Amino acid sequence: MDLFRETAPATVRTVLPHAKESFLTIVFIAGNNVTDQTYDPLSLQFDTDGWPLWAESYVPHEEGRLLQYLDEKEKEQDQSWAKRAWLFAVPLPALDDRDCFRKQIVTPFWNALMSLPGGSIFPADSAALKFPLPQPPH
Repeated sequence: MDLFRETAPATVRTVLPHAKESFLTIVFIAGNNVTDQTYDPLSLQFDTDGWPLWAESYVPHEEGRLLQYLDEKEKEQDQSWAKRAWLFAVPLPALDDRDCFRKQIVTPFWNALMSLPGGSIFPADSAALKFPLPQPPH
């Protein structure tokens, strides 16, 4: 859960609309990618402008709502989401009740694990935060 961000941005970017909001970050790391060196906790934190601290390590999908973490091992773009490392974040106020939690967190998480890239993961009215990161060159 991201309730407070104290790290100033390392790169000058636009302050994102959710910069002052508390949000729940949902992270998935495929079992075959997990080692004692899998990730640095800083890779899951955000700066005071609302951007991931390691923004350059993420590739945006789903209009910037789903961020895929790329390291040296994980360059493949067309494999199942169940074999990748990724995250998304939802503002806490969007999680009013059990039904909202199911719609905003559980359904997208399940959709990501069960689908291949290109399928829609989030509902049309998703509250998931958008991170306007650049697409990498192909």
